[in-house]
Amino acid sequence: MRGPSSAAHRGSAPAPHAVTLALDAGGTALKAAVVAGGRLVPNVSGQWPSRAEGDTATIVAGFAGACRELIGAYAAASPDRPAAAVRIGFAFPGPFDYEAGVARLQGLGKYDRLYGINVRDALRAEFARRAASGEAWAASLADADVRFQNDATLFALGLSRLYPHERLLCLTLGTGLGSAFIEAGRPVAGRSGVPDSGMLYAEAYRGRLVDEQFGRRGILELADRMRARRPEQDVRDLADTARSGDIASLLVFREFGTRLVEMLSPYIHSFRPQRLILGGQIAKSSDLFAAELNALLQPYECELQTNNQVMEFTYLGIDALFQ
Repeated sequence: MRGPSSAAHRGSAPAPHAVTLALDAGGTALKAAVVAGGRLVPNVSGQWPSRAEGDTATIVAGFAGACRELIGAYAAASPDRPAAAVRIGFAFPGPFDYEAGVARLQGLGKYDRLYGINVRDALRAEFARRAASGEAWAASLADADVRFQNDATLFALGLSRLYPHERLLCLTLGTGLGSAFIEAGRPVAGRSGVPDSGMLYAEAYRGRLVDEQFGRRGILELADRMRARRPEQDVRDLADTARSGDIASLLVFREFGTRLVEMLSPYIHSFRPQRLILGGQIAKSSDLFAAELNALLQPYECELQTNNQVMEFTYLGIDALFQ
């Protein structure tokens, strides 16, 4: 009789596992990587022009081409690791019907020609067309599981792998404000004080959309109103000036922090996250408004963190869509 260890004898082939092609459909660049076994595959990633201003066929062909390159790079990097299934996940800007896979962007200067298009069906049809024309790699993707989600939600889902049993409020501070509420690795919406959308960008603060006020646009507008910047200065320049001791620039970031606290306060009180995690370019200036945030968070025993690996955790969040 064979012992229990004989089934895994030396030289046996690795077990096949699912592979995720993770794509981030930005307005300027299409970025992508491969996740296998819950981890990013080293040196298997790429970046291409997004073609976001093109027609539907051009955009979808770009997505398919990125998938082709990723599959080729993964096969070259892991020749002894067969894939049981390949699935495709997208971080896609909104408005977007993520469940149905239908784009709703309009008037934003990116992906406008996809409006009303079922991107899942269009991509599968492109794979089927390429398979029929003799591109063997495309045959297995014609019926692939293709899923979509908001980029801020995916960043938060990726981070939640580090804190699988905790409540997280994750903000991406870029041009505007991305946000996601996570509990035990799942997005939260419509309860515990969280908006029905599960996001803050469309909520009102001081009579205006949150998205307009918390990010690059909001800081520059605030700086102009406070007469604290020259026309050529961006947020990074303001931050450098503030750190050098310029009072006017410092006051801009303190006012930004005060307003951010005022906006977040009801959500912190009702959702009671254990961590508030900031990502995005503006998070790199968070040392200039962290004192205001910490004053809000301390009574709730909520830890403030920043994370500079937004893209990496977004890819992991895309993989988490299939768990």
